Amino acid sequence: MAGRASRHSLPRLWPDLPILIGLALAVRLFSALPMQVPGYMDAYYYYVGAERIVQGQGLSEPYLWNYLADPLTLPAPAFQFWLPLTSFIMVPFLAAFGATFRAGQIPFILLASLLPALAYFSSYHLSGSALSGLPNPAAAGLDLAIQAERAQMRRRAWMAGLLMIFTPFYVKYWVSTDNFTPFALTAGLALLAIFRAVRGGRPAWFALAGALIGLSHLARADAPLLLAVLVLVGLWPGAGAPALRERLGRLLPGLGLAVGAYLLVMAPWLWRNMAVSGSPLGPAGAAPLFLRSYDDLFSYGRPLTWQSYLAWGWPAILRSKLDAAGANLVTVVVVFLAAFLAPLAGLELWARRREPLSRVVCAYLLVLYLAMTLAFTFPGPRGSLLHSGAALLPFLMAFAAAGLDRAVGWAARRRAGWDAAQAGRVFGVGLVVLAAGMSAFIYVRAIWAGGDRSQAWNTHDDVYRIAGAWLDQHATPADQPVLVVNPPAFYYFTRRPALAIPNEPPATVAEVCRRFVAGYLLLEANRPAVLDGLFAGTQSEPALRLVQEWIAPDPEAKLFRCVP
Repeated sequence: MAGRASRHSLPRLWPDLPILIGLALAVRLFSALPMQVPGYMDAYYYYVGAERIVQGQGLSEPYLWNYLADPLTLPAPAFQFWLPLTSFIMVPFLAAFGATFRAGQIPFILLASLLPALAYFSSYHLSGSALSGLPNPAAAGLDLAIQAERAQMRRRAWMAGLLMIFTPFYVKYWVSTDNFTPFALTAGLALLAIFRAVRGGRPAWFALAGALIGLSHLARADAPLLLAVLVLVGLWPGAGAPALRERLGRLLPGLGLAVGAYLLVMAPWLWRNMAVSGSPLGPAGAAPLFLRSYDDLFSYGRPLTWQSYLAWGWPAILRSKLDAAGANLVTVVVVFLAAFLAPLAGLELWARRREPLSRVVCAYLLVLYLAMTLAFTFPGPRGSLLHSGAALLPFLMAFAAAGLDRAVGWAARRRAGWDAAQAGRVFGVGLVVLAAGMSAFIYVRAIWAGGDRSQAWNTHDDVYRIAGAWLDQHATPADQPVLVVNPPAFYYFTRRPALAIPNEPPATVAEVCRRFVAGYLLLEANRPAVLDGLFAGTQSEPALRLVQEWIAPDPEAKLFRCVP
């Protein structure tokens, strides 16, 4: 009887999902339309990668955004450092609707509309998997307490889904041509599959988790951390858990399935990397682990090795870790949870710390935080944690929604006559409205920037459009590289090859010009600090001759001719 009731209880939940997805789709469309260009380096990079595939130019890049590869060539093999899934999912849409940024946005709008459904579904799992434990609501004599419980579950799920629609610091990223949305969806589903695998032990869930981790790795290089989550949660010594040897014996067969499925998904790409660079994970190797500042990513001719890192000195190394720990904590509290949701999510995570889903979420949060603090000390606070943490948001929104009910229930027990159900509804609506208001404020500030064209989303890269027009007017060879801050954006606007400006003194910049037979150096407001003197005219380099400048309030920039 219970089994029959559970089968009938599921369809009662699904009518909400099309409504929630439709609402999310409307919000995503509304946020996508004001964007006319990708807007920042990562988004330009993935869009150009997809465009070149559609145009028959294969997996190649007409620019170098760093100098960590060896050898350095133009055009370069594509996706040696960033992974290809984000570009691949755009390819059919660019092929069908034309190679435009608007066509490139379509898959991200659609996929981002599914994330609130993941938050909605996760919320039901937080209710003790009550999907299968509640009786058929159509049955006669349904207990009023059960009706109230079902209503509360549904309200929590709706709140989680709505909070996922209005994630203030992510609204502008969900519909950009970046890997935020693909990774959030694939890694979020992987976390859910890990939860189901560890809870039930069924081989199919382990295999699915591994395949989803493989897909996630095709979006982001740090996705293998999800395999560590599977191991950590599988061996977690909870109350009443069997001995370590028994837990390990139960985990190993499933872990083998997960790793096998992961390798099956990743094998073609690993083989391609071996063919191109001689390494399955690309040419950079461990170099990002040995950065002494974020700008070292753009160094030229300086080896990033364990020896160079230790030469920095332990006081500086430890200080950098502490700085990263603080910055990453701010990202978790303020960016992931918009600050006001952090106490609610934290309360619920602590209260459910012995439950499987809580362990999965806490394990990934812990592993990701430590990796972005101790290993990727500079990329982590500069965006890597922001990107990879997107997979946690559907679950954190579910915990925040449940945490609100827990906090309201605690207060109701201490205030006579307080209706906890009504208070939960009122506070829930208030939190969703607050999240929507913050989202609108942050989004408008990013897109329009108070009318400041140098900061607004659609115009802050206009310097490349202007410089490209100048180069066309002066009959500069179209295949001659130009040194710029954002090579993918420069190519997007000009169709000219580009090189990243190295974070080096003018003499080294001139050496890069000679090495790649580059024609010009374009310095703008966002330039390496080491070249401030060259920009201001207080420093000179004979091989770099000023030929054009643009003065604020137009994009402030200076163009230097690379003299052979």
